[in-house]
Amino acid sequence: MEDFVAFKPPREMGLSDVRILMLGPVGAGESSFYNTINSVFKSRKGLGPENLHTA
Repeated sequence: MEDFVAFKPPREMGLSDVRILMLGPVGAGESSFYNTINSVFKSRKGLGPENLHTA
């Protein structure tokens, strides 16, 4: 998890954001994974956790 949070794209790529595609069957935990990662990043910025709900 620490490696994931610390990841930064190489400067020479000219990217400011990282996009991750999550695929899986309904109920496999994609939203839970997103919520966990989102909470880590929001807490680093001093904001409260935010949930994503998908249908």
